[in-house]
Amino acid sequence: MPTWLEITLFAIYVLLGPLTWGFMILAMFEGRRRMSVLFKKTAPLPEPAPLLTVMIPARNEEANIEKCVGSVLGQDYPNLEVVVADDRSTDATGAMLDGLAASHPNLRIVHCTDADIIPGWAGKSNALHNAYRKGVPKGGDGEHFLLGLDSDMRLTKTDALSLSVRAAIKHKAAIFTLLPALESHSFFEGLVIPLTGMLSSSINAVALTNVDSFKRVAYANGQCLMIRREVYDAIGGHTQVGPLPCEDVPLAHLVKDSGRRVRVAWGADLCAVRMYDSLGALYRGLARVLSVSRKRRTWPMNVGIAFLLLCGFSLYPALAYGIWRLRHPLMDLGAIGWLIACGFHWAAMTVQLGLTYAWSKNRWWYALLFPLGGAISLAIYVRALKQCITGRFEWRGVSYSLNRTNSVGGV
Repeated sequence: MPTWLEITLFAIYVLLGPLTWGFMILAMFEGRRRMSVLFKKTAPLPEPAPLLTVMIPARNEEANIEKCVGSVLGQDYPNLEVVVADDRSTDATGAMLDGLAASHPNLRIVHCTDADIIPGWAGKSNALHNAYRKGVPKGGDGEHFLLGLDSDMRLTKTDALSLSVRAAIKHKAAIFTLLPALESHSFFEGLVIPLTGMLSSSINAVALTNVDSFKRVAYANGQCLMIRREVYDAIGGHTQVGPLPCEDVPLAHLVKDSGRRVRVAWGADLCAVRMYDSLGALYRGLARVLSVSRKRRTWPMNVGIAFLLLCGFSLYPALAYGIWRLRHPLMDLGAIGWLIACGFHWAAMTVQLGLTYAWSKNRWWYALLFPLGGAISLAIYVRALKQCITGRFEWRGVSYSLNRTNSVGGV
C-alpha cells in the first residue's frame, strides 16, 4: 500500500472512530445538561394548581395497567384527574379498570366501541381522541394540562407530575415531555434498546428541541407527553396526526412551527417504561418506530447504518490491520499509530456506551458487548430502511401499509 494512501486511511479512521466517539461523549453531557436543567429553580405550584388530566390509552394491557394507573393515582399533585380509554380490550383490562374506578373518584374509564373508531387512524390516536372527547369535561377556567401516558409507563416518584408541571410553567412550554428510564427484564432488552435509542436520539439531535432558534428540530416522546389544553385545541388535537402511525414527533413539529415552545426533559429518575418483552418484539417494534417517526424519510436509517459500520465496527478491521502491520512494517511508527488509535477508539466508544446504559438505568458493562448489540441494532436499522422504502410494517400481528400522506391502513 502506498504511504500516502495509508496516511489518508489512517486520518479518515481517526476522524470517524476515536474523534467521533469523543465528540459524542461531550455532546451527551451537554444534551443531558440541557434536559436536566429544566427542573432546577422552579417555583412552587400556584394556588390553586392547574388542572392536570392524565389520559392513558390501553388495549389488552392486563399485565401493566394496574401498575401504570396506580403510579398516577399515587402522585402528590393536588388537582389531578385520570381518564383511561379502554380500546376494545379482549382480556381483563376493562374489568380491572372498572374495579380501580370504583374506589377512586378522580378516575374515569372510557370504554371505546367500534363506533368510536375513526377509519384510517392509528389505534393510539383513536384512543387518546376518545379519552379527550368523552372523558375530559368541556370548558373550565384557568390553566389546564393534558398528559398522554402510555399504559406500559410507570411514574417512579410521587412528585413526578408536580415537578413536570412546575417546569412547564417556568419555561412556558406548550409541550413538556419526559425521557424515561428503560426498564429491562431480559438480556437483549437491556443490550439493544438503550443502544438503538441513543443512535436515534443522536441522529435526530433531540436535545436541540429545547433551543427555540432551531425551528426545524422538534421532538416529543409519546410515552409521556404533556401539552397545554388550549394549545391542543388550537392545533386541532389528534385530528392533525390521527392517520400517522407515530403521532408524538409530528405533534411537536406542529407546536414548534406555531411559534410555541417544546421542552424535552431528562426523566429517568421520575418514570420508567418497559417497551418490549422479547428479542423478536423489540426487533419488530424498534424498526417500526424508526421507519415511521420521520414520515418514511430514509436518511435517518442511512445515517444509522453508516454510523454503526464506519464509526463502530471499523474498530475491528483497523485493529486487525494494526496487528498485521507489526509484522509487515511500511514506515516508522505505522503499526503503533494504528494500535494507539484503536485503543483510543475502543476507550471512547466504551465510555460513551457505558454512560448510555448507565443513564438509562441498565448495566454499564453492556458497553463491552458492542459487537453483539451493534449487530442487532444494525439489523433493526436495515429492517427500518426496508419498511421506509416499501411503506409496509407489522405490529402486534397486523400488517400495515402507509400511503404517500403517511396515513395507516390495516392489511
